[in-house]
Amino acid sequence: PVGLQTMILLAAKGTVYQLIHFLYPWGLDVFLHQQTPVTFADPIFVISMIITLVVGLASLFFIFKRRDPLVAIGLGWFFLFLGPTYTAAQKAGLLFFTSDKYGYMPMIGLLLVCIWIFVTLTEKRPSLTKPLIIIAGMWIMLFGFRTFDYGSAWKDTVSMYERVADVDEDNGLAHIGLGFLDAQKGDFESALAHYEVSIKYDPENLVAYTNAAGAYRSLGKPKELAEVLRKMLPHVTQRQLRGDPSTVKVLLFAGREVLPSIDMQLARNILTKLTELVPENPDVVQALR
Repeated sequence: PVGLQTMILLAAKGTVYQLIHFLYPWGLDVFLHQQTPVTFADPIFVISMIITLVVGLASLFFIFKRRDPLVAIGLGWFFLFLGPTYTAAQKAGLLFFTSDKYGYMPMIGLLLVCIWIFVTLTEKRPSLTKPLIIIAGMWIMLFGFRTFDYGSAWKDTVSMYERVADVDEDNGLAHIGLGFLDAQKGDFESALAHYEVSIKYDPENLVAYTNAAGAYRSLGKPKELAEVLRKMLPHVTQRQLRGDPSTVKVLLFAGREVLPSIDMQLARNILTKLTELVPENPDVVQALR
């Protein structure tokens, strides 16, 4: 399971992401994987914690003040529907700070806050009514344009991966997806180029290494296969192996069937790592009997 500190920091970053993209829907990304260490040493997490605390305290203030029920309901709604997603920080052994789809329901609450702001400003200064209506209309048009843009860009799996890689060029998951699609077409050189990008920017994701090893095997390059798995070993963690059993099976196959004829010591190191980190895994237990 994800530690409490890690979950809190990822939750804070995800909350700020949803707030920002509610106002400025650019750079939407279906793969919001946390590729860097989750620590207070990263200023992004510190700033996210501060902003989240301010918004959270503001929510409590309006809820208990009971003078502005619309804003209280809006902020309460936002956290009520976003809160449960905080526990979904880990998927397949990887860490995610949020997902675009997690914002669908919470953003209804933010819309209520915007309505409250509009009503409050126009009541106090009626002269602002027309400018605010114009701004609201432009805002709605902007969202409509972005919806059409993303809808046309994500018409299939290939275009989705390409769009994510274009918006976030160091997104390791997008490059793994593009590499997998290239490998399915038999273009292993192109696949390896994507896997190398993924390994560069997301060195903790084991799938990039195992997929690259598979591509080298298909190309008949045993030395390169062994090298990429050797590079992977320091990044193997219990969290990833427990979260993604398929990776365990791939590493078992490499350690028992592929590597012994190429590099016996590396094969032993991989099998040893598996027994140390996931000794309870049934595939590991059966394979090493």
